[in-house]
Amino acid sequence: MMRLGQRETFGPVRHLAADNSFRLSTPSWRVGRALSGGGPLMDMGIYCVQGYLYTKGQVPVSVTAQFTPNPEPKLFKNVEAGLDWQFQFADGATADCRIRYTENLEGRLRAEGPRG
Repeated sequence: MMRLGQRETFGPVRHLAADNSFRLSTPSWRVGRALSGGGPLMDMGIYCVQGYLYTKGQVPVSVTAQFTPNPEPKLFKNVEAGLDWQFQFADGATADCRIRYTENLEGRLRAEGPRG
């Protein structure tokens, strides 16, 4: 992905998308802020961020994010259940990410350019 994205093999990367999640149904270290460091963003979201930065070879200029609904407030009382965010890059490209502790999404990193 780094080579294809940064060398613009399919043209400049205009959009990226990543998902990373699993269903957490019982208490674990992941729902304790002291041990987890901050829920699914710190646990799994960092891999989405890494994929975006490596593929684009750029850092974003802005980010918009929101927490997802919390279907289990007793389980997710100290950390968020999920998060969606979008990065905007200086060249106009965007990157969308979904991370969850509440559903099984297929892990993916997708980059799109004008030629594929």
